[in-house]
Amino acid sequence: MFIVIVAIVFACRHAIAAMIRRRKLASVLAELDRAYDRFRKDSSTKDLNEAGLAFLAETNRLLNRVVLVMYPDSNGANLTGEHWLAFLDACDNSTVFSQGDGKVLGDGMYRPTFDADPDALYQVAKQWIEHRYTEKTGNSGTLAPSGSVIA
Repeated sequence: MFIVIVAIVFACRHAIAAMIRRRKLASVLAELDRAYDRFRKDSSTKDLNEAGLAFLAETNRLLNRVVLVMYPDSNGANLTGEHWLAFLDACDNSTVFSQGDGKVLGDGMYRPTFDADPDALYQVAKQWIEHRYTEKTGNSGTLAPSGSVIA
């Protein structure tokens, strides 16, 4: 009987944690969607460059906040430029940020003009965020970008 109770408690705990992760993911993706929708609206009624740079800044801030939540023991949220892009790439063992559509995030706040593909940037950010909230984590902490566990 004790084993059954422990199994039920474990299953409930796991279900609640999964529900919380799904809600957090939905909230973060809703913020990204709002930023993207704002860009599309503003780019059709205002200056495209200004709207693009604002979208770029909002996307960077959102990714930074996700890093603070998902990798609290890393210094990822303090990184800028190429180091920031390398950190984001390391999370998925990819080069989509350092060499692909996400590269614009490395110098976004210092760009005088927005010349990125906003649709591609949205997709890169969305995919990266989704991976953070669906990634398997160990009981002792969250996965670090290198794949090792941070206690």
